[in-house]
Amino acid sequence: MRGFTYISSSPTCCTVLSTGYSGTLSGGGFIATLGATREEATQTLQELFDAGWLDQNSRVVALEVSAYTANVNLLTLLTAITEKPSVTGIFHGKQITSLKLYRSTHSLHVFILIFEIVYCLYTLYFIYYEARRIAKLKRNYFKNPWHILEFLTIASSLVIIGLYAAHAVESNKAIATFQAGGSPQTKFQLVLTMDNAMNNVFGLLVTLGMIKFLHLLRFNPMIYKFAVVLRTGASSESIYMGLFIVSCFLFGGLMQELSGFRTPIFKDVPTALKTLFLATMGDFDIAEVRQVHSFFGPLLFFMFVFVAIAILFNFFITVLILAHQVVRKNPQPSEDAEMLWLLIDQIKQWLGLRSRKQWETQLNKAASKLSQDSY
Repeated sequence: MRGFTYISSSPTCCTVLSTGYSGTLSGGGFIATLGATREEATQTLQELFDAGWLDQNSRVVALEVSAYTANVNLLTLLTAITEKPSVTGIFHGKQITSLKLYRSTHSLHVFILIFEIVYCLYTLYFIYYEARRIAKLKRNYFKNPWHILEFLTIASSLVIIGLYAAHAVESNKAIATFQAGGSPQTKFQLVLTMDNAMNNVFGLLVTLGMIKFLHLLRFNPMIYKFAVVLRTGASSESIYMGLFIVSCFLFGGLMQELSGFRTPIFKDVPTALKTLFLATMGDFDIAEVRQVHSFFGPLLFFMFVFVAIAILFNFFITVLILAHQVVRKNPQPSEDAEMLWLLIDQIKQWLGLRSRKQWETQLNKAASKLSQDSY
């Protein structure tokens, strides 16, 4: 009976974890392939029910369906989960995800391949450059936070390259399994997991790049002044962040205890923190909050919004205003900005253009002439 074929949840079997209402579910268990037609699926399900595939000890039933649309290169995966905990009722959940099975299907794939090769070569050069710097500075290299940022950028790039290669390999295996008439469902789930991981690392890499870009913006006087304001009020800002995190954990724990860990938006600590953080930006559904408790759920939820926005956010703004007043009374010139202007003046002199000092001299002469004419 194929319905009683058991697959282990060990890493060697390439199973994928999934999240349910009562916790994280392993990828192993007894599986059955329903087939490609409705008649095959109906016959297989009838055989399973007749054989007593489900009994009192069954806790989870998962239905996984995959569909591929070739004209848009879109693979869609549907996972429907029904859970039956030992102490309460039945919970239903679903998850629909999609991904590009082939990385490129249009005529520009050659140019995409060229850019990917250039990216790999640039990563190798960057590794060589940072390796020389580490060899020169040794332990002092990690004392500079910007060096740590460069190290994380390299690590993220290597992870992306590894996931990209693994994604390509597993996609080819899934396609080969499907063409051979097998069931590629587990391999498709593994490809989807790799695709999600790669997108997350991509997001981290973009964030690190934006931080590096903001570091370059220190040459701008206004950005430099804002950075000095943040540095001046750093101690008070850390207190604000600590209070905000404590309030998130406090209200998240209260909502979890009130709902008995059964509400989807408060089923675990990461989900509860994400829900409360999105609530501060106005992204929440009051109907889902009422599932916690019809009265105390909305009450605690709006108490958190009031504490996070009306009290803590105003405290943060007050800290920034006080730090700005201190910076205005004690201005700190930016040496980096002056070096940048000197470099720009030198480039303008090489190109035969007027330098910044010449512009200032001309403006001062025009202003003095205008004042004399007015007099």
